[in-house]
Amino acid sequence: MDYQENVQYPKSELDNIAQWWQTHQEYDVNEYEDYVEIVKQSEEKIRQSKERSLKADLLQRVATISFVKMAERGEVDDVTATECTYAFASWQQNIKYETGNLREYGGSLYRCIIAHTSQVDWSPDVATSLWKKVGDPCEEYPEWSQPIGAHDVYEKGDKVSHNSKKWVSIVDNNVWEPSVYGWEEINQ
Repeated sequence: MDYQENVQYPKSELDNIAQWWQTHQEYDVNEYEDYVEIVKQSEEKIRQSKERSLKADLLQRVATISFVKMAERGEVDDVTATECTYAFASWQQNIKYETGNLREYGGSLYRCIIAHTSQVDWSPDVATSLWKKVGDPCEEYPEWSQPIGAHDVYEKGDKVSHNSKKWVSIVDNNVWEPSVYGWEEINQ
């Protein structure tokens, strides 16, 4: 049996076998074949381990993509989405964004509210007409921002902070600035 023709090993392992065989020629062929079999079994275990690792990695990626798509369709609440900000792609310039896309920027999560192709000066933190920050679940009174359409109005019970005060919306579809209409100041 010619081991170079019948056994598929990386060159480094073939070198090891050849070197071992040259230094141990007093052993019989059965011992050599045992050694080759041990190497084959070891490589098979390594291959299986790598395959399991690749499958686990693939499943994790599929789960992450599914989670992101569900969040972008509104099937995952914003609190859960912000707890998993790491799952979302970072905002980048020169990318076409669709309404509903969620992107991480500066450690926060933002939802695209108008389809556009991003530009260097249209980052989510400054382009409030294109992006709305998804609330931080740890922040009970997030900073108020002026709604620009029906998609980002405040609903009855929503809490905000504005001008160093805390407010609760007392009407649905609230687009007014706190202290003007539709808000109740919370004194604590």
